[in-house]
Amino acid sequence: MGGFAWCKRLSAVAAMVLMMVPIAGANAPAGRQNLVQLIASSQSIVAGTVRKVSDGVDANGMPYTEVTIAVGVSPKGGVGPGDYTFRQFGLIKPRTLPNGQRLLMVTPAEFPLWRENEYVVAFFYHPAAKTGLQTTSGLAQGKLTRVNDRLSNVYDNA
Repeated sequence: MGGFAWCKRLSAVAAMVLMMVPIAGANAPAGRQNLVQLIASSQSIVAGTVRKVSDGVDANGMPYTEVTIAVGVSPKGGVGPGDYTFRQFGLIKPRTLPNGQRLLMVTPAEFPLWRENEYVVAFFYHPAAKTGLQTTSGLAQGKLTRVNDRLSNVYDNA
C-alpha cells in the first residue's frame, strides 16, 4: 500500500477512535490512562476481529491465553493486514494437569478478556523480553470492544 493511502487509512481510524471514545477527564480514577496516554505507551495499535482464543502452558510452565486477531487496520506499529497472534499471561479457566494437580493461574482481573468474533481496537505494549508474553497498554483499558457501534473498554472509557 502506498504511503498516501496508508496515511489516509491511519487518519480515518484515528478520527473514528477519537469520535467514539471520550478522553478521560479530570475525575478519572487514579492509574487510568486517557486515549492520548494509551497511544503514547503502545508499541502497536490494531483494529480487527478476534478469530481465535485458546490457552495453554508453555514448556517453562508459564500459563498463557493465546489470541489471534484478523487485523483490518494497524495505525501504529506496522502490523500488516492479516492474522496477528499474541500470548498474554494466564489461563482462560483453571485446568487439571496430567499429574492431577489443579492449575489456578487464570488471567488477572486487570487484564483484558478476549472473545471470539468480537471487534476490537487494541493498544499493545511491547512483548516481555524473557517470556514473549504481551498485553495491552493500560491492561484492560487498552482493549476497546465495539458494542452497538460504540467502542468502549471495561471501564466504560472512564
